[in-house]
Amino acid sequence: MYKYDLPFFVIYSEIKFNFEPLCYNQRTYFENNVTNIYIKRGKLNYQSFDTTKKKRLSDNFVVLFNDDSVLLNLNKFGILVLIRGDTVVVDYNFVHEHMVYNNLIELIMPYFFLKNGFLILHAASCRYNDKTILFSADSGVGKTTLLLSLLKVGAEYISDDIVCIFKSENQYHCIGLDFTFPKANAKTIEMLGITKNNIISASSINTKSYISIESNFRFFSTVDSVVFLDPVNSQNGIRLREIVNPEKRLLEQTVGIWGLTGFDMIRLLSKWKHFSDVVNVYSMEYKKDSAFLEKVAPYLQF
Repeated sequence: MYKYDLPFFVIYSEIKFNFEPLCYNQRTYFENNVTNIYIKRGKLNYQSFDTTKKKRLSDNFVVLFNDDSVLLNLNKFGILVLIRGDTVVVDYNFVHEHMVYNNLIELIMPYFFLKNGFLILHAASCRYNDKTILFSADSGVGKTTLLLSLLKVGAEYISDDIVCIFKSENQYHCIGLDFTFPKANAKTIEMLGITKNNIISASSINTKSYISIESNFRFFSTVDSVVFLDPVNSQNGIRLREIVNPEKRLLEQTVGIWGLTGFDMIRLLSKWKHFSDVVNVYSMEYKKDSAFLEKVAPYLQF
């Protein structure tokens, strides 16, 4: 078994990953609330599941629900994943390590975080003007573009794509969960302040370059504001407005929402209903143009 430390979780895996997922200098902060997860290899039978209880997220990704388990069928990569309790069984043929990683760890960990009451937000984040801001949006909207434009004017990097949010002592905290960087290029790496000494491994898949970085590049902070990026075609300026139902919008942007039942959603909505009493939540409307994102900084003086 290989052991990997994450905040709130320890993974014991029969599958070796050639990089270090997460390990923080703030490790003692999480030690009193740790859940063990066991990843094993095995043979799974898709047909043995009740196929009437399924959620098709795409042509390549189907989720099946039984009473006590969840089965993920990633057709494109030939990977079947069964989650039952604290055990994950994986059935796959040889694929690239990053494919296993991106389609295994980045799928099962949001499920476990969400089931344990945490939120995993699809967001970039940074520390700007002594405030921590999370920028949440769908893929391709401009999270990384906005992050890089703020780094140019002095912001400090926290994460590029995935953030875990949790509550402690009436404050909400976030942890950057970027295990690898699929958008790695010379410009991005330079802007993030990553040096060659920080990089554990690098590879290229399907025209994208991936890098894995050492653990002390993971960041932890108190959340001050969440901004949802909402591009609009008809507007030529930038408008920041408060959201009517911020908690519902927050849950809609969580990563891994596929693994939640209706009961889970109700439970999470109840748990997070006071989030906007503590954290500012806004929608930022702008024309979908990187030139506009370069001008965003003055609007973020919270």
